[in-house]
Amino acid sequence: KDVLHYPIAERAITFKIGYVPQYGGYFHDLTLLENVMIGCFAKQDNIQKARDKALEIIDFVELIDMRHHFAKELSTGQRKRLEMARAMAIEPKLLLMDEVTGGVDQKTIPGLVSLIRKLKSSGVTIITIEHNMNIIMDISDNILALDQGEKIAYGSPSKIQNNKKVVDAYLGTYDAT
Repeated sequence: KDVLHYPIAERAITFKIGYVPQYGGYFHDLTLLENVMIGCFAKQDNIQKARDKALEIIDFVELIDMRHHFAKELSTGQRKRLEMARAMAIEPKLLLMDEVTGGVDQKTIPGLVSLIRKLKSSGVTIITIEHNMNIIMDISDNILALDQGEKIAYGSPSKIQNNKKVVDAYLGTYDAT
């Protein structure tokens, strides 16, 4: 195989990566506002600026009315929004999300999908692991499908949903009729 060589850059290119865990990426005994403010200190140099930025983010994830509630008082769907807000507090260019809709009731999922689209349109690149194929098909520009840790397909949602290997791995036997 040919090996590609890249010259060493004269200056490093850095960017922040946010992470939304599958479970519990927040402090239970802090308020929603306090949870988000903690992340804001990465970019803000004083408490008032961190508070203002946190309130802006909380409003973005549509939880502004809940800002003084303790995280442990939030519903599962609200906690997922809190986790997204905490990740956004560092102003990432890339957001990694693990099972954002996991454990969330069906009526809450459309709101989370809408928030993911809103995050995408704000300029954040999102990489997500999600087992709900309808959600993946709905929010993705490109999909990497794995089976037993091996890549079996990559491409647009329409390309993936018609891929024999993907259908066989996730939905049973492929039937082209």
